[in-house]
Amino acid sequence: MAAPAGFAAAAVALHFLAHRPRHGRKSPWRARAVCQAFGPGVVDHVNVMERVHPPRTLPHSLPLQLGLGSVVSLLPTDPEAFGYSLERSKLFVEKHSCRPAVVRGFGHEWPSTDLWRFAALVRDFGEAQFLLSRKTFDSPILECELADYASYVRSDGLYHRNPLYVFHEMFNDDPCMEMLDEFESPVIINDLFSFIDEYDDLRPPYRWLLIGTRRSGTFAHQDPHGSAAWNATVTGFKRWVMLPPDISKELVLSTCEEHDTFGWFQNLETLIAQLSTEQRAQCVDFISAPGDIVWVPSEWWHAVINLSPWTVAITENVVPFVESTSPQLCRYLPNSVAENIKKKNTKLWDCLKHSVEGLVEV
Repeated sequence: MAAPAGFAAAAVALHFLAHRPRHGRKSPWRARAVCQAFGPGVVDHVNVMERVHPPRTLPHSLPLQLGLGSVVSLLPTDPEAFGYSLERSKLFVEKHSCRPAVVRGFGHEWPSTDLWRFAALVRDFGEAQFLLSRKTFDSPILECELADYASYVRSDGLYHRNPLYVFHEMFNDDPCMEMLDEFESPVIINDLFSFIDEYDDLRPPYRWLLIGTRRSGTFAHQDPHGSAAWNATVTGFKRWVMLPPDISKELVLSTCEEHDTFGWFQNLETLIAQLSTEQRAQCVDFISAPGDIVWVPSEWWHAVINLSPWTVAITENVVPFVESTSPQLCRYLPNSVAENIKKKNTKLWDCLKHSVEGLVEV
């Protein structure tokens, strides 16, 4: 099967990216990348193995009688809506940070609401290079110009079961960093990793730009180092499913092949049926709209699938802690998060213990 003509121009420009430091900052997560030419053979294989008809196909919705819980839904006017001030974010952390939450309409007035639409974004950043998500950690890293990705989503991407997805890590010296002037980062109280300089090799990647078409998304996972995350939907709609941390990895990944995001959502009812009544009551299944900002609690399983032909979001990982100054400065970090960091990277934990005054595991 030959690659469709609409994709031919894009295929020429797409190529796999080997490890390449940026302005002195190393990127250990890229160091294991395997270089491989991107050509028609790869496209043909994807087309044969991962196609859907019609192109608007989406996974099934879950029946209401399954007894799932509800996401904490806040309005910008709510005193506990995180993101607006330290005081309000502190109230949010104290009351809601251990539950999935969404602040509806947080970013309605951001310039990015208009500037990140399909035509405008391709016009302004069409020649910029963006990284695409990988199927596994050992898979090659794919890089392409945004204009070529736009061609893809209008041709092959219309029919792919799991379309390619821009998952671009953004540094402060990234050529596209001017995009960060087009939205306002939410105020998040007490992020543990903020004590580590962004250019320190020990600081894990934490900020990503996400661009995808219908059915693209992220497979069920827990964020690394016990971190939580905020995710702002700028254009398009996203479907989110979050499951509590006590559900085993084996069960979460049991219903489909790994990294088949479409299949995971399609078979979600089979997974939910194996949970206890108490576990189901903690699970949430909801949609984020343009302007919404979602809170993913630490260690929660979550999967996301894009519902719109052009969906753009920005996300950051954070490690929140609770601070007390009476009778002395103490910064309380959940023991499970501390153990997660120690297990992943002992040097990172040693750096935090040295850098963060009054750090206490609870």
